[in-house]
Formats: sequence, C-alpha cells, structure tokens
Amino acid sequence: MARRKAHRTSQPVSSDRLFPPRSREESLAIAKALRGDGDEDPRSRAQNYTEAAEYYAMAGEDATAEELYRAAIDDGGFVAGGVHGFFAEFLFGRDRDEEALAVIEAARKLRLEDPDMVVFVTETLQLHGHHREAAAWATRGLVALYGGLAEITVDDLDEEPDGRLLAVERMRARRAMGLTADHIDELIGAAVSQDG
Repeated sequence: MARRKAHRTSQPVSSDRLFPPRSREESLAIAKALRGDGDEDPRSRAQNYTEAAEYYAMAGEDATAEELYRAAIDDGGFVAGGVHGFFAEFLFGRDRDEEALAVIEAARKLRLEDPDMVVFVTETLQLHGHHREAAAWATRGLVALYGGLAEITVDDLDEEPDGRLLAVERMRARRAMGLTADHIDELIGAAVSQDG
C-alpha cells in the first residue's frame, strides 16, 4: 500500500517486509506473519490485517484475503490509506464492481476524513472507469480540505499535496465524462503547466 504517489498501487506499506515477494510461498509467509502480528496487537490489528490481505491476494488466496479485509473493517482501527479503498481495489480487480462500489459507499457514510484515503479511493475509482464517482469523491475531498471550492487558489493546491492530487484526479474524471472545465480544473491545469 504505497503512500504519496500520484497513482497508488495496492502494495503493502511495511518497510521491513520484502516487496515484491519472490514466490507464492514468500507471500504466504509474510501474510501469515502480518496476520499473527495483528492477532497479537489490537492497536495495529486493522493495518496488519489489511497488509496481510494484500499478500494473501498476491498468493492467490482470495478467500483469506477477503476475510481479512472484512476483519480490518470490523476492527475499525487506522489503516494508512483506508482499508475500504484497498478492499475495493481487490474487488474491482476480480470484476466485482458492485461490491466494490458498496464498500466505497460504506466508507463515505462513515465520513472518514483521512485525505490519503480519499485520494486513494478517488484514484481507484478513476482507474476502474467509475469517473462520476471519482469526481464526486475528489470534490468531497477538496471541500473537506479547503472548506469549499470557490475560494481555492493555485497556492492552496501547491501547499497541500493531497489537495493537488484530488484536483488532478477530479479534472481527469471530469474530462473522461466530457464535462467542460470549471474553476478547479482551470486552476490545476495552470498549476500543472507551470510545473513544465
């Protein structure tokens, strides 16, 4: 689960774990260790279960991966990037779009305010062709960060990496839907062109 990238990928975040694993057996060994860590430490259970689920999925153990994603959601603990986004990515990757969208809707109803989670969900939706939902998530994220859209400036976007990522993904989603550029699209277009 890589953080702070323009386009996120489902990769475990633990810096002390080998990624990518060289074999299915290595994936399973890492997954079992992470699951054990989660079983032993309630404070990091959700994070460890989510990471373990990623490795189980890499090893082709989808049922176990899904069980751990659901356990991480039920636990309610902090997960870098948000467990809902990673579970949705898992489901989208298995052509279970309706279930993935339901997981994302559950995250929205929880009113989770982690900007990193909002960015990841937005990028996941965009990647899987759900442009309308991606634009809506990005818009909600921008409103949560800045209090509204009307007063956002280029400087605001430059100062807040998550805001910039949300504005870029929002613009991409709106373009994919054939919408004309609005104030935010023009701002991020100008900021990106200034970067050269």
